[in-house]
Amino acid sequence: MTIAKEKYAFFDFCGTCVNLQTGNAFLIKMIKEQKSLHHFVIAKILTSKILSKLFSLMSKNISVKKILLSFLKGVPYDNFLVTAKDFASSLEEIKSTKILKKLSDLSKDEYKIVIVSGGFSMYIEFFFQKYAEVYVISNEISFFNNACDGKMTKPDCLGFQKISRIKNEIGLDFDTENSVVFSDCPTDKPLFELVKKHRWLTKLSFEKNKINTTLEIFKS
Repeated sequence: MTIAKEKYAFFDFCGTCVNLQTGNAFLIKMIKEQKSLHHFVIAKILTSKILSKLFSLMSKNISVKKILLSFLKGVPYDNFLVTAKDFASSLEEIKSTKILKKLSDLSKDEYKIVIVSGGFSMYIEFFFQKYAEVYVISNEISFFNNACDGKMTKPDCLGFQKISRIKNEIGLDFDTENSVVFSDCPTDKPLFELVKKHRWLTKLSFEKNKINTTLEIFKS
């Protein structure tokens, strides 16, 4: 007797479930709340569009996220927790209603929902409490003696790191024929290639779909 394999619905978070790149935004909010003006000014400069593009052209080894997190070394865990709840609530204003409706429907249809994100699990888990039971694969902030030690527990959860995390945490032996992937970015190729055909690109990247004709359009 053949045992049916699990069906998964993999969702990117930033730009897909909400219209924001949340990782840096959360860290900037944390830095602002520490009332460290010089760190806040540096953070805003580092995350400006011009510098972000410059860093991406210069070197993939420059991680603004890591620099911002280093500014928060020594901040208590409880401070992060309070801000994470508040930040999750603020994301309600920029959520994708249609994507979240689809996520909820898939959950009811016995799909296992997995959020795969380069953001931080601390606020992502709070955000989804009202929508569905989800498994979050994302960045974790490292704490020592209940205080931030200024770094992440693992490499940034982007690109092939997403696949490595999925492989290590839930495995790759699932129903690839019927499982689905939702992402706003056509360059999220490793994630899309986890499934055989149900690869959904959200409306935010509609025009970019010209570079990848294997993707279906989900008009969110």
